[in-house]
Amino acid sequence: MNFFQLEYFMVLAETLNYTKASEKLHITQPNLSKVIVNLERTIGCQLFIRSKREVQLTHAGEVFYEEIKKTMSSYHNAVRKTQEMENGTSG
Repeated sequence: MNFFQLEYFMVLAETLNYTKASEKLHITQPNLSKVIVNLERTIGCQLFIRSKREVQLTHAGEVFYEEIKKTMSSYHNAVRKTQEMENGTSG
């Protein structure tokens, strides 16, 4: 599992639309689909229910989303604090 997989998962979970998510991420839909399938294989459960017309989070996907949202927030806070320290705006 890597950062990009988690970021791609988050965007798809928030948009619930492969077209919108791939546009937002500046990648192709097939690449996004591959990343999500690989992520599901890595964690061993299905995160999305896919049909021709819609995408929904599974219950496991909802739980994973809430937990990853916390992780991503912590990551972004760590980057921000590090940059502030480096720039001298925090002490």
